Amino acid sequence: ANTQKPSGDPGAGAELFRSQGCSGCHRIRGEGGALGPDLSGIGAARSVDNLKQSIVDPSAQVQPLYWTVSFEDASGKAIQGFLLNEDTYTVQLIDRAAALRSYEKAAVKNYAIDKHSAMPSYRDKLSSRQLDDLVAYLWSQRPQ
Repeated sequence: ANTQKPSGDPGAGAELFRSQGCSGCHRIRGEGGALGPDLSGIGAARSVDNLKQSIVDPSAQVQPLYWTVSFEDASGKAIQGFLLNEDTYTVQLIDRAAALRSYEKAAVKNYAIDKHSAMPSYRDKLSSRQLDDLVAYLWSQRPQ
């Protein structure tokens, strides 16, 4: 299903991946941030169109692991992170520092789950040429 080859320049895309801040949240082959999905083998898993959509409309498909939970803890401090697990009494999340945290639900206020992506849209931040280059770079990421 992944036969369509992208038109962009993967080398220019690699530069954009760094300069546009993608590597702040995404890892490729062990380099980069840990908050977003690891993109090491993404080219084998996604079509060109799907990669493009993920960049311009990140909230179109969000895995539950990347839903954002927010609330105030017992002291009134605002807490936010990625929902890892939830049951009747507790919630576990991965905070922005990639640390695992657990909270008693009875002690929190204004509990909410946001199913939108934490990733910003790059629709208006990249030219169509840059978008093609970035897609070509991501498409070139294959299992070694």
